[in-house]
Amino acid sequence: MNTQNFKGPVAFSIPDLWAELSKEYSAIEGLGLDNQPLMLGDSGTMEFGWTRALKQQDNKGDTYYKVPQIQYPMNSDGQSTIMQDLTIYSKDALFHKFSHWQQSDQVSPTQFDANGMRKPMLSHTFNSLHIDDMYTSAFYDIATPTIFDDNSFGLQWHAPPENGMGLYPKYFKQQGNALLAIKENQVPSETNLINEELPAPSRNPEAYEVDSAGQELFTDYASGPYTATLNDCSKVTYYWYKFTDQPSIKKYNLTADEKYKLQTMVEKMHTHWKSTDEYLAPPSKGNLVSFDDNLIVTPPEGLEVGYVPIVVKQELACDLPEQIDLPWPVEDKVDTSPIKKPILTEPLPQKSNGGVMSIWFLAMLMVIRNLMLEKIGSTKVSGTKKKSF
Repeated sequence: MNTQNFKGPVAFSIPDLWAELSKEYSAIEGLGLDNQPLMLGDSGTMEFGWTRALKQQDNKGDTYYKVPQIQYPMNSDGQSTIMQDLTIYSKDALFHKFSHWQQSDQVSPTQFDANGMRKPMLSHTFNSLHIDDMYTSAFYDIATPTIFDDNSFGLQWHAPPENGMGLYPKYFKQQGNALLAIKENQVPSETNLINEELPAPSRNPEAYEVDSAGQELFTDYASGPYTATLNDCSKVTYYWYKFTDQPSIKKYNLTADEKYKLQTMVEKMHTHWKSTDEYLAPPSKGNLVSFDDNLIVTPPEGLEVGYVPIVVKQELACDLPEQIDLPWPVEDKVDTSPIKKPILTEPLPQKSNGGVMSIWFLAMLMVIRNLMLEKIGSTKVSGTKKKSF
């Protein structure tokens, strides 16, 4: 992670996770890096999760859609940068030095070695865009996918910004197996799509808590509970765990030798690597974002090395502001007109790709990929729609 107020590794991946997934999802069996090499392409992907949409037919039987407003920050040149500084890393970048550190006292550097890095030249290969499994040329209508002079990829907009943003169309008309982006004044009034809004996020969301089925994995904490109130009006409750006693590791029943090697490596990192060190190269343009400072917590005395904070609950802590920057109004609209009401299409269910590892964690977590275990998985399981370029 590379931000203004926190730098360093914040997450890890356990190879056993992929073996567990393959038990229920046989399509990925045998596709891990322990079984076949990785083929790395010089490409990037823009991906959105499933979202709701409104759809309705007009008096002629034609189908229309309304999707949430998607917006992209636009600079003074009418450009939105989507991907920049694409870098491919070999094991010479950090892996070899970090692995040597496991067997010695020679501290691994935090910065990636430039000799193990490659920055490929990008080319424009914007493939397709789909909504509800139907093709749309909307991006081509409003912007041109472009490789800019600094070898970054983005959109060159055809129209000036609105409040500094390039706006993706939110109204579509179905034509065969394709969706045609249309303007608001082209939406038939009888569909009521213009007046009807998608349900707003709840102003009183339910608390996130550890599932009761997995609570036994959370019992071996060293200290807690503690709380932190975040800038989004939520409060998190967390405990401090010895690294190898945290739930996502405890779940896989590592051997005593595996746990010892892993714990020793993490303690070396906590001792020698700091959240103010340089890890990833700075961006070639633009400014780094910052974490909410309340996410960066201080370990209790005696737990500074080898222990990590694990969140077990997140709940609303204060009244949400009346005005929230959302792609649709916060207030629910009540439709009292006799005209027909658009159908709310439900999002498809998403598969979890983390199980108990998907719990929230604080930015204090200074960990790295588990290099002690040899089997590493490579296949991503997701329930999202993918938009590729």
